[in-house]
Amino acid sequence: WLLDEPHAGLDRDARDQLDRLIGRAVHQGATVLMSSHELERAEALADRVVELDAGTNAPTGPQAVGGTPGGASHVA
Repeated sequence: WLLDEPHAGLDRDARDQLDRLIGRAVHQGATVLMSSHELERAEALADRVVELDAGTNAPTGPQAVGGTPGGASHVA
Protein backbone atom coordinates (compact mmCIF):
# COMPACT_ATOMS: atom_id res chain seq x y z
CA TRP A 1 0.00 0.00 0.00
CA LEU A 2 1.22 3.53 -0.74
CA LEU A 3 -0.56 6.10 1.44
CA ASP A 4 0.01 9.86 1.19
CA GLU A 5 -1.41 11.68 4.22
CA PRO A 6 -4.12 9.03 4.75
CA HIS A 7 -5.48 10.71 7.91
CA ALA A 8 -5.96 14.13 6.28
CA GLY A 9 -9.54 15.35 6.47
CA LEU A 10 -10.73 12.46 8.65
CA ASP A 11 -12.30 12.87 12.07
CA ARG A 12 -10.88 11.01 15.07
CA ASP A 13 -13.17 7.98 14.69
CA ALA A 14 -12.36 7.62 11.00
CA ARG A 15 -8.61 7.92 11.73
CA ASP A 16 -8.93 5.17 14.35
CA GLN A 17 -10.80 2.96 11.87
CA LEU A 18 -8.13 3.57 9.24
CA ASP A 19 -5.38 2.68 11.73
CA ARG A 20 -7.13 -0.62 12.51
CA LEU A 21 -7.46 -1.35 8.79
CA ILE A 22 -3.76 -0.63 8.21
CA GLY A 23 -2.81 -2.75 11.22
CA ARG A 24 -4.86 -5.71 9.93
CA ALA A 25 -3.30 -5.40 6.47
CA VAL A 26 0.21 -5.42 7.93
CA HIS A 27 -0.65 -8.36 10.18
CA GLN A 28 -1.77 -10.24 7.04
CA GLY A 29 1.59 -9.55 5.35
CA ALA A 30 1.01 -6.29 3.47
CA THR A 31 3.77 -3.73 3.12
CA VAL A 32 2.63 -0.16 3.81
CA LEU A 33 4.56 2.96 2.86
CA MET A 34 2.96 6.05 4.38
CA SER A 35 3.77 9.75 4.48
CA SER A 36 2.20 11.76 7.28
CA HIS A 37 2.52 14.92 9.33
CA GLU A 38 0.81 13.10 12.23
CA LEU A 39 4.07 11.72 13.62
CA GLU A 40 2.72 10.03 16.76
CA ARG A 41 -0.03 8.24 14.85
CA ALA A 42 2.33 7.16 12.05
CA GLU A 43 5.04 5.98 14.45
CA ALA A 44 2.47 3.90 16.37
CA LEU A 45 1.76 2.01 13.12
CA ALA A 46 5.34 1.72 11.90
CA ASP A 47 7.99 -0.98 12.18
CA ARG A 48 10.55 1.34 10.61
CA VAL A 49 10.56 5.11 10.23
CA VAL A 50 12.31 7.47 7.84
CA GLU A 51 11.93 11.07 8.97
CA LEU A 52 12.64 13.84 6.49
CA ASP A 53 13.63 17.44 7.05
CA ALA A 54 13.91 19.52 3.85
CA GLY A 55 14.32 16.30 1.83
CA THR A 56 17.12 14.94 4.01
CA ASN A 57 16.87 11.86 6.24
CA ALA A 58 16.75 13.18 9.82
CA PRO A 59 16.02 10.29 12.23
CA THR A 60 14.93 11.18 15.74
CA GLY A 61 12.76 8.32 17.08
CA PRO A 62 13.44 4.78 18.30
CA GLN A 63 12.34 3.26 14.95
CA ALA A 64 14.43 5.70 12.90
CA VAL A 65 16.47 4.40 9.96
CA GLY A 66 19.84 5.99 8.98
CA GLY A 67 20.63 9.63 8.24
CA THR A 68 21.90 12.41 10.46
CA PRO A 69 20.20 13.87 13.56
CA GLY A 70 17.78 16.75 13.12
CA GLY A 71 14.17 17.87 13.31
CA ALA A 72 11.61 15.86 11.38
CA SER A 73 8.69 17.00 9.29
CA HIS A 74 7.48 13.73 7.71
CA VAL A 75 7.36 10.04 8.54
CA ALA A 76 7.18 7.28 5.96
